[in-house]
Amino acid sequence: MTITVYGHSASTFTSAIFHTLKELGLPYEYKQKNSEDIKSPEYIATKHPFGRVPFLDDDGFQIYESRAIARYLTSYYTQPLIKMLSQLILAKSQGKEPDLKIVNENREELDKTLDIYEKLLEGKDYLTGEFSLADLLHIPLTYYAFKAGEGDLWNKRPNVLRIPSHNDDRFQIYESRAIARYLINKYQGTKTSTVLIPSDVHKAALVDQFISVETSDYSPHLSKLFYQLVFKKRHGGEPDLKIINEAREELGKILDVYEKLSKFNFL
Repeated sequence: MTITVYGHSASTFTSAIFHTLKELGLPYEYKQKNSEDIKSPEYIATKHPFGRVPFLDDDGFQIYESRAIARYLTSYYTQPLIKMLSQLILAKSQGKEPDLKIVNENREELDKTLDIYEKLLEGKDYLTGEFSLADLLHIPLTYYAFKAGEGDLWNKRPNVLRIPSHNDDRFQIYESRAIARYLINKYQGTKTSTVLIPSDVHKAALVDQFISVETSDYSPHLSKLFYQLVFKKRHGGEPDLKIINEAREELGKILDVYEKLSKFNFL
């Protein structure tokens, strides 16, 4: 396993990846990049199409956008639970026999991970001390682990047992992206659902990468255009041509990058 991070020491986004790697206990190589390096044609063509840091190479798997990188690292290097449940729930739902070798190997790895959680949760009810997104993100998989009959892994650890393991009809959530991810986590895999976030951790990481691009690069400029050309007109206001032209120019640059990235029918 060789993880290489390309970044800049003054970049807060690079710092987020350093902290993620440290908390996961993962060794890595670091390559410092300056503002000239990341704008070079070679860097843009082979690493980050928007010419930014950080960029991560994990034994040939490449990914950019700090949030997507952090989520990938967390998913990929804490995935024994996913592998175990894929056998105990997904394989069974498809009429297949679970591979007990995979189940047992990953149960053993999960057992080690939960030992660490047990120590982390000493003296506090939640992972950060107060209920947060960190706890919320544990709900879907923990719920299905109990449903699959693996609750003893939690029940024998009094601190870990406090990790939320279920939700109910009173569960409430707002913010469109958070709602979408919650619905996918809860309902994807049913017979009528479309696979929006793949189970393969590398493919899922790339989905997160482009969600991050959409959030930080695509939507802001398009939202400005929409507000001026549609919303403002509808409410009797005059569109601000300066804002429109600036947003259109920035959006044009983003779409040029998308044009190069669009090798397939979908991102």
